[in-house]
Amino acid sequence: HITTGVQDCCWHIRKSKVGQCVNCHGGQPVSWYQWMMASSAEVRSLALGISFGFLLTIVLRHLTGATSSHQALVNDPHGGGRVHGKGSAARRGVPGQKRLYVGVLSAAHFLNTRANALHNAWGKTFGTNIQYYVGHPPGTLPRDIQQLEEMYRNELGIDVVHLKGASDHEYPPQQKMFLMMQSMCDNHLGGYQWYMRADDDVYVRRHELLQWLQRLDPEEMHYIGAFGFGRQDVADRLGLKKGFCMGGPGVLMSHGLMTKLCPHIR
Repeated sequence: HITTGVQDCCWHIRKSKVGQCVNCHGGQPVSWYQWMMASSAEVRSLALGISFGFLLTIVLRHLTGATSSHQALVNDPHGGGRVHGKGSAARRGVPGQKRLYVGVLSAAHFLNTRANALHNAWGKTFGTNIQYYVGHPPGTLPRDIQQLEEMYRNELGIDVVHLKGASDHEYPPQQKMFLMMQSMCDNHLGGYQWYMRADDDVYVRRHELLQWLQRLDPEEMHYIGAFGFGRQDVADRLGLKKGFCMGGPGVLMSHGLMTKLCPHIR
């Protein structure tokens, strides 16, 4: 048991039997106290090493998870948030799909007020992944509609879609809503994981909504909103025998649902 340093000496003391002589103690017998102190020091070092490794693992897992979640929410240049990176959202849906499309049901006489306020409050965070749907003025020529839509893009920065056959003066706006859904199916089906139908007086927290949607698989059929039967004064015109999602806070539909729903919206 010849040792040359303190660490070796401590190791030898721990390995030695009580009363056995080792070189680093000058040939003196090892006492119970020396043997126990050397053993305790090594146990403490081992416990400290295990604790540090455990804490380091937790920190690394947390950082990795946060990075994955952030990657899944990274915006594309137009605000839609494409599916990429690691994390739960990236493992769901069709690769290349954008996360969420928003169709806002409005009216031409609300574009300068309610729709414009909505766009400035949160709509612009969706970039090109949000459009505003209004009725088609009777007797208006297609070229005039194009000029109107171009004017709204240039002056208000909003993308307006005029729905042919829809009126801005009908309530409840069932026909306009179905025409909006038909337009979404014809022009956007397959391009997004989620589709939202929103009124022009709702407020959406985009980041929180996208985070929440990560829990769900967009290829399953999801129809999410506030259950209700509509206003009492128009209940007879809705013809509802059971509750459905009402327009107020918005309605979310998954890509899986839209693929089943779109063939029946005509």
